[in-house]
Amino acid sequence: MALESVNQPYDQADFHRQLVVLAGVEASSRVLDVGCGIGRTLREAALVTQQIVGVDSSEEFLELARRSLSETGHDSVVELLGVDLNRDVLPFPDADFDNLVCQNVLECIEDKPRLVADCHRVLKPGGVFLLAHHDFGGVMVNSRDSGLTRQILAAYADEAQGWMDTSDGEMGRKLPGLMQGSEFREMTSETRQLVAFSFAEGTAAHDYCSDAAKAAVQRGIAKPDVDRWFADLVALERRGEFYFSIPWVYVKALK
Repeated sequence: MALESVNQPYDQADFHRQLVVLAGVEASSRVLDVGCGIGRTLREAALVTQQIVGVDSSEEFLELARRSLSETGHDSVVELLGVDLNRDVLPFPDADFDNLVCQNVLECIEDKPRLVADCHRVLKPGGVFLLAHHDFGGVMVNSRDSGLTRQILAAYADEAQGWMDTSDGEMGRKLPGLMQGSEFREMTSETRQLVAFSFAEGTAAHDYCSDAAKAAVQRGIAKPDVDRWFADLVALERRGEFYFSIPWVYVKALK
């Protein structure tokens, strides 16, 4: 008998679709994606509205977003801008957007309250700000070597990748407290546990563990140990015993 989880699945396409829904994006909305990355949320927003702007510090990510949007025919409704989110103010006038989305960005920002305040500035009165982050320090993976698993997951959670100025594997759990000190007043928060029972190649869980394995080797964990750990996950998948979960925290705020 197949096992089903009542938790939200760890699935990239559905996840970014839900960001757009949670942010309250409507057909008439003017939307800003702060730290848009390779454009996954932009593509979902383009199915709803035709007034979208994406900003990111990485030109490499912006180019990938351009290609992706062009392939889906949405490049004409999305404007992409290179902005150093760590050092520059958002290049928009006050009260310019109806909806803002900022997903998995804040850990990369040194002055986090400054960016939140700038998001408040460019949002229209009554507009919606969705600030969200996975809590990488809270990832759970079933394996037969729990000690090694903790080492590998911690190495990846705390890694500052090449395009990041800083990192914080516990950023998700810090969002509610950060937003309490902001200018936003009407706020709700939720923590969801995203779960995967499949370790098939191409799944989000497989991609995450693969990246974690690479980061662990770079951080000095012996490659034979990491390879053994990864092979164990494959074996658990074959026996139907694989388990992966990651906490995701969001704060939805009105201006």
